[in-house]
Amino acid sequence: MNVKRVAKSLDQLFHYCLLGILLFTSVIYFFVFVINWEAWFFGMKMDGLYAGVLLFTYCLIASSLAYFLFRYPQKIAVIAGMSIFFFGFMFIDSAVTIQKLSGGQELFSTFLAMLVLVPAGILIGHLIVVRLYKMDDDTVRSAPGTGSAFTTAGTKKSEDHTIGQILVLAVVAFAIVILFGPLVVSLSFMFFSSLQSIVSPSVAVQVPVGDSLISKVDANGTTEWQTPVNGYGGSYLDVCPSHDGGFIMAGMFWLSGEQYRSLRVMKFDHNGTLIWDIHRGTSPYSETYPVTIKMLLPTAGEYTVILGDGFVIRLDDEGNELWHRYYPHDTRVVNSISLPDGGYLLVGEANERGPEGWKKFDGWILNADREGNTVWEKKEKEFTYCRRAALSPEGNLLVNCYAGCYDPDVACSDPDESGDLIVALDLQGNYLWKQKFVEKDSGVVYSMKPLDNGTIEVYLRGEGEQKYTLDHEGNILKEELLPPRPDSFSHEIALYLTYETESLAGNRTQVKVSEIDGSESVFIIEYPTNLENLSRIYFVNPTSDGGYLVTSSVEQ
Repeated sequence: MNVKRVAKSLDQLFHYCLLGILLFTSVIYFFVFVINWEAWFFGMKMDGLYAGVLLFTYCLIASSLAYFLFRYPQKIAVIAGMSIFFFGFMFIDSAVTIQKLSGGQELFSTFLAMLVLVPAGILIGHLIVVRLYKMDDDTVRSAPGTGSAFTTAGTKKSEDHTIGQILVLAVVAFAIVILFGPLVVSLSFMFFSSLQSIVSPSVAVQVPVGDSLISKVDANGTTEWQTPVNGYGGSYLDVCPSHDGGFIMAGMFWLSGEQYRSLRVMKFDHNGTLIWDIHRGTSPYSETYPVTIKMLLPTAGEYTVILGDGFVIRLDDEGNELWHRYYPHDTRVVNSISLPDGGYLLVGEANERGPEGWKKFDGWILNADREGNTVWEKKEKEFTYCRRAALSPEGNLLVNCYAGCYDPDVACSDPDESGDLIVALDLQGNYLWKQKFVEKDSGVVYSMKPLDNGTIEVYLRGEGEQKYTLDHEGNILKEELLPPRPDSFSHEIALYLTYETESLAGNRTQVKVSEIDGSESVFIIEYPTNLENLSRIYFVNPTSDGGYLVTSSVEQ
């Protein structure tokens, strides 16, 4: 048996294994660098340029080590040692991040531990086999004809040495099969599932719950369920019913270790079980910087997330992103509704820069189909911005906009004639009628309700509380004066749902909710003993069954 040849073959196998691992790592980081500048570094979330530099650096280091190993194969021991250091650094970085995000429930990434063990095994195996074939060279140089006296005892000793070499090689080969066989299979099996865990452990690691508490309260004020979730918000949240009787919640959240808020969408079933939970950082979208969520709409078996700057994301029922669209006019979305065909209507304002450099605000209405493509769009100077929309029972669009009569480019230039304008359009974008309410005479529109009988109830405040009833052509059928409420004579206030909280004994908080129609609800949220610190209520969302989703968190 040619021991030297076998030993060198094993050493060559080590060489190719290490080269393959380095190239594998380089390709992974290059792939992530190209598609998603998002990474974690010792427990800190990184987005944008810093994440891109980190990913490129990891790719460059792995590529450089692979190049030097290919160029100088005889330096495998040195390069294997450098690889152990490189993968060890990545392992420690990942372990710190995982332990921070999991609260100590998870310690490290098994995949990265393997990437440290494989070069270590290669280095040990190389040092063993290189010693074997060097010893074999020494034996050959001392054979007859080389100037050394070779005795019978020497021949026997050489034969014994050869048998020992064969035994050592057999042990090394067995170790290789036992150690590297499962590792190679595991690496192949874990490739796709672990790709993100190297760069973004937050996706693969179960983040601990407990930063926020979602409480479902029914119409009678009884708490139906409570579910703690990781992360905390503090800004606007929106809720819509899911198609299976649960709820979808969306908002901007801070997660553990993140520097910036990210868009987050969660699905709860009717018992409060968290079905899926996704979040989108800033880096996946080059078109915009997600800051404020405006609406969350159920749209034909799917869900549409609308941001304030006109950026729209469509999710399927499993939370997977189907597509995203951006409507860039320097727009501001104020309101939106779902349409019967799975599309949606956006209303708000479009800001256009005028000849003198100042921005002119035009009313903006956009109709999009189920794929987010623009069906039609209107930018109107007759009204400066639109703030609410509704769909009438007969299938027409109703939009409430503000018509300010102070722009010289608009026919109406008398400020005293400014006021709210309700316009009706068909689904093709054709105007059907317009009805104006002059602010100094009628006040400001704060509610517009189409009824099943074809009429429309319009509520205004500013000159007291008033209700107008319109027919399906926009004509005023009836005008009523309603009992005044606080600030009923203020033209500056548009009503929204408001709430007040009061801490009670026994880890309880009383919540008083005031609806737009003047009705009030009072209920109590009681916190579990292990979550009693989640007492700061930062948002109350009405639900379609007359109840509320109440979101609480720790004090920040």
